[in-house]
Amino acid sequence: MALKKPLFVPKEVLKATRECYTLEGEPSPIEGGFQNAVYRVSQSGVPRILRLTPARRRLPESIVAEIELLANLHQNQLYVVGVVVSKHQ
Repeated sequence: MALKKPLFVPKEVLKATRECYTLEGEPSPIEGGFQNAVYRVSQSGVPRILRLTPARRRLPESIVAEIELLANLHQNQLYVVGVVVSKHQ
């Protein structure tokens, strides 16, 4: 099964995201993000994964539920990604 092409994100959105979160260099797209645009990035020399999801693709309740799930998994000492909530809510 072929992976889907990465979700398109306008260059100005990526530029604003890089500036807002002080990301270094150009984000490198990762295929297979389903309804998300996923990129490899670097922040203060630390590799990070950036996931952007257009607001129209997710209900606020599902976003909150996902953040709560990740926080719960982390609190129970499972290895999960840290969450940085958007500064543009």
